[in-house]
Amino acid sequence: MSLTIDRTAIPRTYRDYLDQLKSMGEMREIDDEVDWNYEEGAILRRCTEQCLPGPIFNKIKDSPDGFRAACFGMAKSGTPGQT
Repeated sequence: MSLTIDRTAIPRTYRDYLDQLKSMGEMREIDDEVDWNYEEGAILRRCTEQCLPGPIFNKIKDSPDGFRAACFGMAKSGTPGQT
């Protein structure tokens, strides 16, 4: 048995990776401001525990404009039927 890898489908940048996750329904953007010290971690934990799509936070309290945070770690897929 041999494995063929489609190298054109591999994201080349982290932004490409996030775009790919978003198109697959594995990521949800959160535009509300969140506190990095409490809310961000609680939301990440809840998403992981409930097998929900991973969040990307577009507005972090006390962070420079344009700063975003995302974490997908070892979470399972939020798409039914996928691991």
